[in-house]
Amino acid sequence: MAQKQLRQRHGGECLEVAAGHEVVTVRDFKNTLGPQLTLSAAAWRGFIRTLTHDEAEPN
Repeated sequence: MAQKQLRQRHGGECLEVAAGHEVVTVRDFKNTLGPQLTLSAAAWRGFIRTLTHDEAEPN
């Protein structure tokens, strides 16, 4: 079973992230019939690592 999390930013946009052992699926929480982005778990970890690394860098 996938683990789901919701992330919301200031504009009211909300993403649902469903993480399984091998894949991670991301979609717009308000548009459940819309497109989904599916990544391997390794690609998702790399994406998150890049985001957290970029946030740590001074402007």
